[in-house]
Amino acid sequence: MDKLITAPGTINYKKQLEQHKRIKQQADYDYSSPKAGYESGALITGSKKALQAHDGTWTKGYIIYEYPMYYKYSHVVGQIARVPNRFLLGAGKPATKADKTDGVRGTARSIAVKTEVLTRLLRMQERKENKKSFINIIRVDEVAADCGIALTAQTDRTLRKNIGLYLEELRKEGQLKKFEEAKEGRKIIGFKITL
Repeated sequence: MDKLITAPGTINYKKQLEQHKRIKQQADYDYSSPKAGYESGALITGSKKALQAHDGTWTKGYIIYEYPMYYKYSHVVGQIARVPNRFLLGAGKPATKADKTDGVRGTARSIAVKTEVLTRLLRMQERKENKKSFINIIRVDEVAADCGIALTAQTDRTLRKNIGLYLEELRKEGQLKKFEEAKEGRKIIGFKITL
């Protein structure tokens, strides 16, 4: 992955798009654009992230921003099929719905939220260890802004619930002692953390 993020590449399949008129057009690609059929740049558009946990272990991962170049080409010319979840998960209800326990789903948005919450928590722990002052509140509006989430009444409730569930996971893992709702007046603005 490290090499693919920095490796340059170019694909020119303009003639293929012109000659094969029966290609099923994908909704997320502009076939009439002057640049249709031409891809250039890094083979994978993304970045590498690393976070250090409280116990000193490092977790590394990648954030991929769009289709890797060759996958995008295959998607545009119809060589990659999208398979509905029901075929992958079986004829019954999807596995994500079958689990009755609460939890934060593994969508890109929820992963971004978890990353933001964990980053804030690790900063608090680092400042506490270095005997520096810090604000021990994780604000929902700040997490939303950093994740590019527009806050409405519904997204605010959902985000608050998901942050609370994730903080509970971290509490069980021993990353923090406890947390509680933080309020401004009667409005819940986030969570107060006790390390």
